[in-house]
Amino acid sequence: MNANQMLGYLDDQRQAIEALIAELDEVQVAFNAQYDDFKASHDKQLEDLAGQVYDRLYSAPAEDRTAVPAELRTAIDERLPIEMQAIEDRRQKVREEYLPQRQAAADSLLDQAQTELGKLRTLNPQLDEREEELKQEKAQLEARLADLNAGIAQRSRGLGIVRHFRSLFSADRERQRII
Repeated sequence: MNANQMLGYLDDQRQAIEALIAELDEVQVAFNAQYDDFKASHDKQLEDLAGQVYDRLYSAPAEDRTAVPAELRTAIDERLPIEMQAIEDRRQKVREEYLPQRQAAADSLLDQAQTELGKLRTLNPQLDEREEELKQEKAQLEARLADLNAGIAQRSRGLGIVRHFRSLFSADRERQRII
C-alpha cells in the first residue's frame, strides 16, 4: 500500500467515524426523547387508572360500594399511597439514575470516537510529511532513471554497444535497481 492509498484509507476511516458520531448522537437523542415520551405516557396512564379505580370505589353510591367487599376496599386504601409513592420513586429513579447512566454511556462512546478521530488527525500531518518525502524521493529516482536511460540510449548507438558494454551493463543494473 503506497502513501496515497494509506492517506485515502485514513481519510475514509475519519469520514466514517465522523458519520458514526453524528449517527450515534441522533440515535441517542431520539432514544431519550422516545423513552421520555413512553415513560411519561405510561406513568400518566397508570396514575389515571389508579385514580379511576379509587374514584369509582369511593364516589359511587353506597349501594354500589357494597359490591366490593370491605376488606378489598381496606386493602386498596392501605395500598394506594404505597403504589403512588412507588410510581413517584420510579419516576425519580429514571430521572436521577437511568437517564444519567444512559447519557454517560453515550458520552463515553462519543469521547472514544472523538479520541480516535483526534489520533487520526494527529497522524494525518505525519503522513502528509511522509508523503511529501516520498514524492521528493520519487522525483529524484525518476530524474536519475531518465538520466540513465538517456545515457544508455546515447552510448548504445552504432558500435557504442561494443565500446561501452561494461558501462552499459552497469548502467542497466542501476536502472533496474531504481525501477
